[in-house]
Amino acid sequence: MQLWAHAMFLQIEALQRHPKHGARVESHAYKNMWDALHSIVQAEGWAGLYKGIVPSIIKAASAGAVTFVAYEYTSDWLESILT
Repeated sequence: MQLWAHAMFLQIEALQRHPKHGARVESHAYKNMWDALHSIVQAEGWAGLYKGIVPSIIKAASAGAVTFVAYEYTSDWLESILT
């Protein structure tokens, strides 16, 4: 479920970081979010909003896995101490 939510909100993150990380350098700053959305879609198509989705999902999946494993080990450890 976390990966689905991450993929859904990737577009908003893309709008925030687009001029900063690996994107073409624009000669002007975006006026607002809608201007950024329009400019990106016009210049790169809808695929421009999904740039970096694979590394982003890998990051989210690995973070979720580490959290799960840490929780399980901590839970087992605390249970062994308290019982």
